[in-house]
Amino acid sequence: RYSIYRFDHFNIQDYVNFKNPDNLEWENSGGNIGLKAEFLFSAIDGSVSWFSGFDPQPGIDIINLSINQTGLTLDLGTEAFRHNTIGADFATIAGGFGIRGEAALRIPAKENRDEVYTPETDLRYVLGVDRSFGNFNLMVQYIGQWVHDFTAMPDLMLFDESGEIPIIDSSMYDLIPDLLNEQVHGFNRLIYGQTHRVSHTFSVRPSVSLFHSTVNAEVYLMYNISTEDLMVMPK
Repeated sequence: RYSIYRFDHFNIQDYVNFKNPDNLEWENSGGNIGLKAEFLFSAIDGSVSWFSGFDPQPGIDIINLSINQTGLTLDLGTEAFRHNTIGADFATIAGGFGIRGEAALRIPAKENRDEVYTPETDLRYVLGVDRSFGNFNLMVQYIGQWVHDFTAMPDLMLFDESGEIPIIDSSMYDLIPDLLNEQVHGFNRLIYGQTHRVSHTFSVRPSVSLFHSTVNAEVYLMYNISTEDLMVMPK
C-alpha cells in the first residue's frame, strides 16, 4: 500500500486545498516486480537486489489550478511514481562487533522523471555497528544520501502561513503555473529528504533486556546534521 499523508498537520495558505483521492494508477498498475540474490559465506552474508515498480511514498501533484482577479485556488493531491532501484547489503562480525551496511540507487522511471511529484535520482546508504555487553546492546548508525542533478532549494512561500503569492493583474497569469510548479516540486524535495546534495544522519539505539528477557526497553535517537532535525523514539 502507498503511504497516506496527514495533510491536516501541514501549515499552508488558505487558498491551498489537499485532496487524498484513491490512487487508481497504483491500484491498476499490474503490480511490481523484484529480484533478490542472497550469498552466505563463512565470514560475511549479504544480498544484491533489483526492484521495478511504484514507490510506497507518493509525491504531491497539482490536481487543479484556478486563477482570477480575486486570487487563486490550488488543489493538491498524492501521485505515485514508478522507479527502478538497485540495492546491496552485507553483514559481518569483527571481534565482538556486528557490522552491517546497505545501499540503494533509486532511478525514477522515464515516464515520471520530469513530473513535479517525482524525486531526483538518489543514492542512499547505511553503515551500522552494534555491540552487546551482557544484557545491554548499543547500535550506532550512519545514514547518508546523495542526490544526482541537485539544484538549490527554492523559498517555499506556498507552504508558509506568512507567505503570499501576489496577483496584481491578468498579465501575471502566465507566470503563476511555473511558479507553483517550482513550489510544489520544492515541497516534494522536503518529503524525499532531497534538500541537500549530500545529507548526513547519525542514529543511536541503546537497549536493555531485563528480568530474564521478559522486559525489553530501548530508545532510538536520530539526528540529521544537514537539516538539524532530531527524532527520539522510546519503546
